[in-house]
Parts: sequence; C-alpha cells; structure tokens
Amino acid sequence: MRTRLFIAALVLASGLAFAQSGTLQIAVDQAPVGLDPDIVTAFSSFAVVNEIYEGLLEVNADLKLQPALATDGTVSPDGLTYVFTLRQGVKFHDGSTLSADDVVYTINMAANPESKVATPSNYAWIDKAEKTGDWTVRIKMKKPTPAALEYLAMVTPIHPKAYREKVGPEGFAAKPVGAALTKSP
Repeated sequence: MRTRLFIAALVLASGLAFAQSGTLQIAVDQAPVGLDPDIVTAFSSFAVVNEIYEGLLEVNADLKLQPALATDGTVSPDGLTYVFTLRQGVKFHDGSTLSADDVVYTINMAANPESKVATPSNYAWIDKAEKTGDWTVRIKMKKPTPAALEYLAMVTPIHPKAYREKVGPEGFAAKPVGAALTKSP
C-alpha cells in the first residue's frame, strides 16, 4: 500500500502518466522470492506483487474499500451472495481483456483446496463464483463472512484465465500477468 501511494505521488508530482506498455521499476530492500500472489508469503514479494495485480476492490488512502476491477456490487439480504459488475475495457499486461471468466476462474481456483494457495483460510468462506453475464459475477459464501470484501480487496488478485491455464502455476510465477496500472479510468 505504501509503495503504491509513493509511486502515485511520484507520478503526480512529475506530471507523467502511465502508458499501457513499458517497464515499471521500483526499489525494494530485499529481492522478491516469487511473484505468484497465491503462493508467496514473503513481504519482499508483496512489495512487487501489489504493483502487478488488481482485485475487484481496493483499499484507498483513507482505508476505505472502493471499486477497482469491479464498478459496483450488491449483497443479498441473507448476506451470503455478492454480485459484482466488472469494469469494461480493462487490459491485462499481456493485452488480453478482463472478463467475467477471469474473475470466476481466479476465485474458484483460490477457493479450491487442491490449488494449494499459501493461505487457504483467506478463501475458505467461498462456496463458488459464477458468471451471470458478460460483465457480472456472483460469489456465493458458505457462511456469513464479515471480512469478505476485505479479502476480495486485499488478497484476491484477478488472473487472466487463458494465460494461467496455458503456462501453469510455475510459468505464471516466473512470468506473472496482472491488470494493475493498466486499468481504464
């Protein structure tokens, strides 16, 4: 979070704008040990990982949740189902377009105990994600989870389904593709 705010302040102060392509260089005090957010737990990795990926929601400078890859969302009266509308025109770093399929794939993969994510408790509350339209997804919970939106904002970065399936977990960790810094305004 601090790194993201620093980079944003630096860009605003310099009058530069982020391009859709190029290289982002940041300084960290220790080399990252991996760049797959589903399996890495080292702080040194998260300094970089947080600049590569984006979730449905994000935490702003006032520590409030706000839309990121989603433009809005609703919760069912029983508190067990969220429906999110996705931001259109978002591109992953490989040029592919964010879709509901990417969101459903990412959330179901993370919630699957066989996926061996580093912190399965972050996703144990999820029953399943479903595509309900080209730009909408539904996330069903196993039980009411007060921190569900925070989990979606802070530890659930969305992956491009086709790329991750093509390269596998090892290939994804070696050459990660995310949507951060390339999303539409």
